[in-house]
Amino acid sequence: MTILRPLLLALVAVPALISTSPFGVCQEPAPASELNQDQIADAVKALEAGDFGRAKEIVDQLLIQDRTAQTRILREAGQPMEAMVAADEALAVASLSRSDRAALLVSRGRAAFAAAASDPSRAPLYEEALANFEEAAKTGAGVGAAFRASRAARMIGDHQTALELARAGARWIEAGEGRDAGLNLDQPYTQTLAEAAFSSYLAAPNETPEEGLSRAALFTETRGALEQTIGSSPAAPWAYVQLSNLFLWEGQRAESLQTLESALSIQPADEGLHTAFVKALGDDAESTAREAGADDAAALTARFDRIISRYETFRSVHPGNALGFWYGAYEQFYKALNAFEGGAGKPESFTETEALFRRCRELNPAYDGACIDFEVLCRVGRGWCEYQAEDNEAAIATFLTAEELRPLDVAASSGRVSGMEMRLPRGDGTDRLPSALAGMDFVTRRYIADPSDVEALTRAASIGDTMFALRPKNPNLANNAGFLNRDAAVLWETRARELYAGAPEQAPDAVAARRRGQELMERSWAAYQVAAALLPDDVRVVNDAGLVMAYYLRTDTEAAEAYFLDAIKDGEPQLAGTDLTPEAREALVEAWGDAHQNMGILE
Repeated sequence: MTILRPLLLALVAVPALISTSPFGVCQEPAPASELNQDQIADAVKALEAGDFGRAKEIVDQLLIQDRTAQTRILREAGQPMEAMVAADEALAVASLSRSDRAALLVSRGRAAFAAAASDPSRAPLYEEALANFEEAAKTGAGVGAAFRASRAARMIGDHQTALELARAGARWIEAGEGRDAGLNLDQPYTQTLAEAAFSSYLAAPNETPEEGLSRAALFTETRGALEQTIGSSPAAPWAYVQLSNLFLWEGQRAESLQTLESALSIQPADEGLHTAFVKALGDDAESTAREAGADDAAALTARFDRIISRYETFRSVHPGNALGFWYGAYEQFYKALNAFEGGAGKPESFTETEALFRRCRELNPAYDGACIDFEVLCRVGRGWCEYQAEDNEAAIATFLTAEELRPLDVAASSGRVSGMEMRLPRGDGTDRLPSALAGMDFVTRRYIADPSDVEALTRAASIGDTMFALRPKNPNLANNAGFLNRDAAVLWETRARELYAGAPEQAPDAVAARRRGQELMERSWAAYQVAAALLPDDVRVVNDAGLVMAYYLRTDTEAAEAYFLDAIKDGEPQLAGTDLTPEAREALVEAWGDAHQNMGILE
């Protein structure tokens, strides 16, 4: 590299050193679909005539053509390592011409660059790519080799070499009235120059005595190259994003935002531009708020409000642009979530946000999966806000709608989480937004807070039945439905006895209460049977299943006995185990003892 740089610069300064120009045009050979039949015929004739030297020349040329074509074909097929092998086979031919060697070196360098880019473990191949491009440039491979060498040098952190090569190539192109068409470049030359200048800018200290390499000079050069790229390719998002980043590095937030605003006016459907714009807009709003003395919470709110407001304006200008709905909805969701976490959640905030996500996927069905996920979370969030406001019935109704958007069977077929289980984890084992199932469980706990309130316990049992019906193979939900219905049934039976003991006119109410208790106990029995089948080794669950029959229903003594005997049998080896915690052992002893006691009751 230290020898190459002066050579390249000298060639630019003194074009007469070579016959055409220092950076002449050298196109990579196009893939050959088949070997030249005339050449094959000539090789056969030479062999028949005993002219082995001529035959070898022809065969060598055929090999070069075939390997050159394979190098390009393999690289374009995403097999860069194989492409490098094919290039090496061609480069090993002694009779390789100067121009063919230059073209092959470029092709091999491109394969090495692609291989390094495809796998971080192959990063050393950037060095090989640089060496190939350097040698190709020395043999007149064209300005494309210089720009490719610049990109390879930048990838290995040699920013000065990268910039010198890009500058040299740019001077040659601009001396020819700025025409880069037909030069076989991978990207606009101004982009390569901008990349190299930006990398040097980032690596440069604030002050350096070397002319042209000061941070200020590099900023100006980078800006000029990016603006030139935008001028020649106004619809190229990359240049706008990098120019915005450049302004940010200089602390020029207003210019950064203005750059992205301009880009979005030209390319309103580019996701990368929106992502960059949202970050820049939010960071600016948050920084402005902090500079004004805002605390963390207020600064975050300022961030949300600024982005949400901007996207409301964007949607008014681009009502058919799905991204305007997505990015606005995303920020609204997290603003609503923050309010909920702060104890001031509003159900309507999640409702409005859900509508935005729904409109996004209506405009672009490609966003269906992501939008529906957030729509589910919006419903879950609304349900939790209603729970927070102690509107229990509204919360239950809302939680149940989560399953409508992502039913269990649909979720299973798509590899996603169903609506009832969808949650938003923090990453530390807790949830920012627990699932709808968890929400229904929390509401149930409220209803059973007073164990003497028969109506509240009955409602809790109803919720338990609903959750069990939604997940009939979930043993915990089956068990919950069993004990909730059992406890409610006991209260109804207690009420019935009290009514029977009262005035005669209360008899009809007593009959109704007893009938209600019977219905609930039968639901308990049905749920416990499922729970016992799903948890056959759980002594407590199996014992409780038999208990419902033995104590209350008393219609199938054989079934009750079977449950008790199973509980006793399974409990014995478990009690003999040594891996139980003291708490688990105490619970197991209690359940196992209850099974023995219940056998006595059954008898």
